[in-house]
Amino acid sequence: MRAVVEAAAGGPEVAAFWRSLLGRFVDAAAERIAAERPEGTVLGAPHPTAFALVWMVERAFYEQLAQGEPYAPEELVDALCGIFMRTVYGVR
Repeated sequence: MRAVVEAAAGGPEVAAFWRSLLGRFVDAAAERIAAERPEGTVLGAPHPTAFALVWMVERAFYEQLAQGEPYAPEELVDALCGIFMRTVYGVR
C-alpha cells in the first residue's frame, strides 16, 4: 500500500488508478450509508460522508505503515470502527 501511495504522488497514471480503486469503495460505502437513511440513522449526506471515511482509512493505514506501526493493528481497527459507527449511526 505504501509503495502505491508513494508512486501515486509521482505519476498521474498510478494516481488515477489509486483514486479509481478507492472510488469504488467510496461508491459502495455511499450506497450502504444511503440504505440506512430510511432508518433515520445517517447523520450526513451519503457520498461526502463515504468519501471522507474511506480516505481517512486510507491515510490512517498508510501512516500506520510509514511510521512503523505505532499502534497495535487491533487498536487502529477499533478506533476506525468507532469513528464509522459514530459517524454513520450516531452510536458511541
